[in-house]
Amino acid sequence: MRKKTGIVLIVTSIVCLAWVSFFYFRIDFYVLPPPQKLLTTWTEDIQNLEKSKSLPKEWAEIRKVIVNSDNSPVHEWLEKIKAPIKVSEKGRYDLEVFMVQWIDGYRYGVMTQYKLTDITNSNTIWEMGRTYKLGIQY
Repeated sequence: MRKKTGIVLIVTSIVCLAWVSFFYFRIDFYVLPPPQKLLTTWTEDIQNLEKSKSLPKEWAEIRKVIVNSDNSPVHEWLEKIKAPIKVSEKGRYDLEVFMVQWIDGYRYGVMTQYKLTDITNSNTIWEMGRTYKLGIQY
């Protein structure tokens, strides 16, 4: 009887540890393909910036989002996803997003540069850079 109880406790402990590890370390995120990781991270970041009111008031008036990249794998990833930024047909601003692959040792990700411009006079209203860490090198 004690052996069975011990085995049940050990199995339960292993299951609990695996469950906590899965959610705490976001293992489900790391098994996604790179384009999906980029979209997930990008969407979460935009939502966090909106909640923290870190974006300019002009953000709500974006007419068009232009996403560019260099010849890195990011270029191929961008063909498979859509920018998670809301646009308005009556918007007065264009948002340029430039993305390049970032590698630091065994980690990889995407460096992102945002540039918001006024369509009436082409003046830059706002710029910001972000780095999205996507995982270990693939």
